[in-house]
Amino acid sequence: MRWGLLAIAGVVACNTGQGADIEVHPPDGVTFDSVQLFITYDVCRDSGGDPCPAIGWPQLTAAATPVEGDVFVMKQDDELVIKSTALQDGNGVLHLEAAPGFENTLAIAVVAFSGTTPVAAEVLEGKHIPVHDQEHWYVELHPVDMASMDMSAPANGKLDHRALSWAREPSPAIPDTTDYAGCFAFQEWDGTTWKTKYFVPDTDHDCDGVPPDCDPTWNHAPVSGSRCLTRLEALPTVCGAGLQTCVDESPGTCKVGTPVICTPDLLCECWNPQDPPTVTELQQCVRDSLKDAMSGSVPAAYCPFVDDPDAPTFACNLNSTGEHMNFVVPGACSSLNSPDPVAVLRPVTQPFSGGSPTLAVGTAMIGVHASASGLTCVVDLAWAPNTQAPGSGLPIIVAINYGARQIIVPVYIDFKSNSNLCPQGTTACTKIGGWPSVDPVAPGDTMFLCTNPG
Repeated sequence: MRWGLLAIAGVVACNTGQGADIEVHPPDGVTFDSVQLFITYDVCRDSGGDPCPAIGWPQLTAAATPVEGDVFVMKQDDELVIKSTALQDGNGVLHLEAAPGFENTLAIAVVAFSGTTPVAAEVLEGKHIPVHDQEHWYVELHPVDMASMDMSAPANGKLDHRALSWAREPSPAIPDTTDYAGCFAFQEWDGTTWKTKYFVPDTDHDCDGVPPDCDPTWNHAPVSGSRCLTRLEALPTVCGAGLQTCVDESPGTCKVGTPVICTPDLLCECWNPQDPPTVTELQQCVRDSLKDAMSGSVPAAYCPFVDDPDAPTFACNLNSTGEHMNFVVPGACSSLNSPDPVAVLRPVTQPFSGGSPTLAVGTAMIGVHASASGLTCVVDLAWAPNTQAPGSGLPIIVAINYGARQIIVPVYIDFKSNSNLCPQGTTACTKIGGWPSVDPVAPGDTMFLCTNPG
């Protein structure tokens, strides 16, 4: 039942004694055949209660992420289209009434359409729909160009407003969406950049049909290539990182590639195959788990480099090789493709891809080298000569290859100031969390099963 907006009529001066008569004036030279209102009372919120930053409109690819802006939502019972084809002297006319408690709107988009294309629009914010008297609203619209991902190119004397509208698609809950409002994006040039506002249904933020939904704020989200976590088929107790597939808006499988990226067991708690998290939720969970490495929740290494504050600047890494620390991992490590490095460094925010032999950690530069030593792998971390210690710790990721498998180890790089204590040669990092022990033999975190490719 529609209970927020009680009456919409295509005539002005209904003389009901309440509500708003709306007279919509197009810009000079713009013709239209209908006017639609997108009336909102709240902002879109994600599963954590935070405002949605953006809505991905149709045909966006993974390389073109949604444009951030304000996302306003229509109430669930008021998602039916509010539209008039009545014209008087070339102007659109509507009458709008609201039930008590629904007088105060957050934002209203007034859009003139030629067919299904928006040709002019304006946004009214904080409008009050009277319930005990009657008002007349005179709304002048701006001509609009097509909404764009380019947020920096100035209007250059051309149209300084842009818009895009797309229809709501059917879903099991609403198989016929003919009378339902779709999604609308409105952009305005402020002299420096384009500001974007979205107007979307509360039950289908991206208008691509629900449920299910690969990403509720991205129309047909191109999630192929988005990370996921799964138990490995060959090693069912091991957590691994893969790429999520998406078919007809239903999350598909978590596809593991080569090399197989084996992760600390705890990370698989970030992934629920029955209710997959959004890209942002997964990134946040993984990042928090890895950044908390010092708690021992995942196997990690603590590597405190040392500098002498009483000696010349950077005294402890003035030699040509810098200062070194290392830790030993079980299994004989090796690169998948020679001459690729056996190990690379990654920021903690990018644990599953990319990486290089060196990484900036604050003002310091850290390098990594790994090589097999019998049935173990020695990972050497070097504080590059003459680079300044940032003065505080920071977690990074060391990705170590074992042929077609790879493990990721959080490493907490710290910098300690100690007088007259510059280390002589290579010193050892401290292991934290579930590392394998030798006597008695214990496997530690299941991730280390990947260090034996056999």
